[in-house]
Amino acid sequence: MSHWFQHRSPRRRAAVTVLATLLIVMAVLLTLLVVDAAYLVAVNRGMQDVSSIMALAGAPELLDPNLLLDAAGPPTPNQAAARTAAAAVADVYRQRNNGILPSLQRVDAGDIAVQTGFVDDVTSQGPVLDLSASEHNTLFVYAARTAGGDHPVTYPVDLAGRRRTIEIRGGAYATLDNLVVGFRPEPEMAAPLMPLGILTTSWSSERTSDSNGNGINEMVIRLQSANPPSAPQYPPQANGALLFYGGSSTPQVLLQTLPQQVARGLFAADLPPGGSFGPATPAVLAPVAASEMGDGGDAGTAAILAAITGIVGQRRVFPLLQEVSGAGSDGTGTDGTGLAQVEGFVACTVLGAAVIDNRLTVRVEPCYLIHHTAWTVPPAAADTPAGLQRNLYIYKLRLSR
Repeated sequence: MSHWFQHRSPRRRAAVTVLATLLIVMAVLLTLLVVDAAYLVAVNRGMQDVSSIMALAGAPELLDPNLLLDAAGPPTPNQAAARTAAAAVADVYRQRNNGILPSLQRVDAGDIAVQTGFVDDVTSQGPVLDLSASEHNTLFVYAARTAGGDHPVTYPVDLAGRRRTIEIRGGAYATLDNLVVGFRPEPEMAAPLMPLGILTTSWSSERTSDSNGNGINEMVIRLQSANPPSAPQYPPQANGALLFYGGSSTPQVLLQTLPQQVARGLFAADLPPGGSFGPATPAVLAPVAASEMGDGGDAGTAAILAAITGIVGQRRVFPLLQEVSGAGSDGTGTDGTGLAQVEGFVACTVLGAAVIDNRLTVRVEPCYLIHHTAWTVPPAAADTPAGLQRNLYIYKLRLSR
């Protein structure tokens, strides 16, 4: 028995050696394949990320500033420069991204194609880019490193002994979605809603001045006074109202809550019971407690005035009010409030605030505002209010791949 074992031992050792060698070779080959696969996945993911970054960075440039220029008459749209700017900004971010990527993963200018167009429904699978639309709301970035191009992707380890190439493609759509019906604050992000609304009829008819000469018509929002002067500078009727999203109009709310909301916006706790505000459209009104009173001698008015002065130059959302009902002759109900019916929203830059005619006045001008808390709906959803119009001023930037 021992003689047989000794006789076979060298052969067995040789067989084990061959098997071990084969296993080592297989392990090496498998490692090389894993290296190839990991590299290609990294390049593919990087190209997709670059496409998304470029699209998101460039899309806000599509907002046509000419649509805000109404001081000299009806605005004349001209988006050509905006579309060019969108593509230029997207390329700036391609270059910035290249600065932090390994050289093998960088995306050249020739790898990128940029188009603008209109996407009607950003929530649909496979959004359709309409190139013929008069106004474009979407930037499409297509990235491709093709085998026959100037910047192909090659396998880092080629087992066949030659530098083979593979095609890598990616793309992203970034859309400015403006079917806005309300706002949904997030735990760490307040909605930029003001506790100050504007009568829709006044928004349409009372923007008639351009004090800063930038071509955009402005408006003075005014409240009412308990003791108006005999010769007021502005019409005595209010064209706006303070809004109490929590339903209360106590002195503490006027002194603390509303000034805080002016300064920081509204969080979910400010919007009971669901933590959001809306839908608010001409077809679906959103009621909110309101007061048209902003007497210059009131401590609450002084606190709100100070808060608004602190945000001069900043952009905010002002609800549009259909009416303030249930109000007494002084503009308030028996508990100091009436009920405002919110039917939409506008975005404005706050230009200033003052007590004029013994009541609070705020000067604003329209602007564009892109905010993640904007509540938007698909155009054809079953619960989308009938006749909903796209908002000229307010957008949510949406990414689809």
